[in-house]
Amino acid sequence: MTHAAELTLEIALALVVVAVLTRWHAWRRVGFRGLATPRDLRFFWVPLFPVLPALPGALAAIPGTTAAHLALLVGLAALVGFVEEVAFRGLLLRWLAPSGLWRAAVVSSVAFGVAHLVNLLSGADLGATLVQVGYATALGFAFAAVALRTGVLWPLIIIHALMDVAGFLTVDETASTGTSATDVVLPAVYAVGFAVYGALVLRALRASQGDEALPPDALAPAREMAG
Repeated sequence: MTHAAELTLEIALALVVVAVLTRWHAWRRVGFRGLATPRDLRFFWVPLFPVLPALPGALAAIPGTTAAHLALLVGLAALVGFVEEVAFRGLLLRWLAPSGLWRAAVVSSVAFGVAHLVNLLSGADLGATLVQVGYATALGFAFAAVALRTGVLWPLIIIHALMDVAGFLTVDETASTGTSATDVVLPAVYAVGFAVYGALVLRALRASQGDEALPPDALAPAREMAG
């Protein structure tokens, strides 16, 4: 699928997401709110970390990219970040939260990872796709833990979009024709780090507030949406 076709699809999905959030009056409930305290920004540094090594390559690729194509990639990345974060760390995570934070984080992250198998339909290499599924699952777990701890979603949308636009400008993973040792080892290292970080955040949250803990006024709406 071309980037232009992906953009059309993501626009349609974004419109559906906007309609759902508006119909349910759920914008604030899923995490479009202010931080409880500026100190909560510290929880987003680990999710942001993988973006930093990719920035030099992405910036170096910009001069060779037309303004129109760059705008398309940025728009596509923003839409993907918005749609996927609302779907998996907004609606699904908070719908599952009343059954327990760990279960919600694990199930939503596995669903996020498995969703990347759709890349096989566009001819992606099986090995590269499986690596991406594992990486996305661990990343989703860390993102879910941070979303549950802070109650906000928009910083994760920004980080997600930055990751995607950097990937678009450098290496198109879904079009990979093979998987080298480096292609496996680096994502594996990141995946372990994300899993450990997510577990530490959730463990600290559960220890301090219990397994059904969410920031004020976040869990009750989740129960309402579940019902």
